[in-house]
Amino acid sequence: MSKTGKPHVIRRLQKKPYYKCTAEQKEERVEFVASMITRRFFTSEIKKAVRLKFNIEFRQCAEYIACAKKLLAKQSKMSKEDAKSIGVNVLLDVLRTGTPHDRISAVRTLADIFGYNAPVKLEHSSDPTAPFTCIVKHAHEVSNAR
Repeated sequence: MSKTGKPHVIRRLQKKPYYKCTAEQKEERVEFVASMITRRFFTSEIKKAVRLKFNIEFRQCAEYIACAKKLLAKQSKMSKEDAKSIGVNVLLDVLRTGTPHDRISAVRTLADIFGYNAPVKLEHSSDPTAPFTCIVKHAHEVSNAR
């Protein structure tokens, strides 16, 4: 039964009756999802837990995840540059104390962040009779050639 006394309607192709949650219920659900995000759960784990705890559809969980991410971004009030500097500091700590596998992935991530892996110059062969070749020069190769 709904608050108005009418029975909930089960629409065509629905398994459960449709009803809209209250603002308090939505806030509770968003806070629950936000706490799971901060504890670094995977999205699939979050969706499964939310479905079991609140008895809602799988697609609705994605909406709560999006709302929780917006809430966390608003609560942190952090610019992208601040977040980038914190991320770089964490990666530097991993380089000092991590396992060899973690160190390798941290080096790759740092290279991606600072653009060391991005090509800056593409040179094509100028000889029309030669097969087509493309030479990729990275930033450190271009600066050394000058």
